Amino acid sequence: MRRRFLVGLLVLYAALVSALVFGPHVFAKLSTPTATPCTGTLSRTTAGDLVVPAGAVCRVSGAVIEGSVTVQRDAYFEASASQIRGTVNASGSLTVFLHDGTSVAGSVVIAATPQLFLYKTAVSGSVKVTGAVATGFGHVQVCATTAGRIEVRGSGPDVLIGDPQGGCPGNQVRQDVVIAGNETMGELQVSGNEISGSLVVTGNGGASPKHVVNNTVTGMVDVWDNAAPFDASSNG
Repeated sequence: MRRRFLVGLLVLYAALVSALVFGPHVFAKLSTPTATPCTGTLSRTTAGDLVVPAGAVCRVSGAVIEGSVTVQRDAYFEASASQIRGTVNASGSLTVFLHDGTSVAGSVVIAATPQLFLYKTAVSGSVKVTGAVATGFGHVQVCATTAGRIEVRGSGPDVLIGDPQGGCPGNQVRQDVVIAGNETMGELQVSGNEISGSLVVTGNGGASPKHVVNNTVTGMVDVWDNAAPFDASSNG
């Protein structure tokens, strides 16, 4: 389970590499105030609001998005070394993957989207995940990221908010971390984080091991009503 972060990314890339490399690289910039559709690859470009259409793959690198990003149903969005000056919203999408120096001035709001990967990302607002569920490939993984707040509810089978021993460095969170009502069969891991607010882990079920360990927490630590096996230690 400790290597699930790296394994998850390898599986993700294997499934999508043909679309990202060999698929059409289409980017139509509109002069109207409507959002710009992205289907393909966008590099070192500035755009306003961006929308990833249903079922599409959009990958941005070294880009500046002046507005927000909307990821539609069954779509895949990836951003590396990019600035997003609004919010990232995904509902019923496939994957949101932000990494390697990407920054989001607003929040990252994920609903009914089974895969969220944040790695070396800065989010000024909140990371809010609800209903990220998919049997066998539902992953919420947040590593080496700064955020105002992190909240994950009703998701599974894997929830990983920092795991330094497993290759996922901890996160820096300016407010609270809330992990509640998830059903995990692979793992639930909250480890190595620096949390300036409170840490709340409650009502999480499923047969997986659940580790809430080695977090530095300024506020209260509230862990209760979590299914065994559960370990909460060295938080404070």
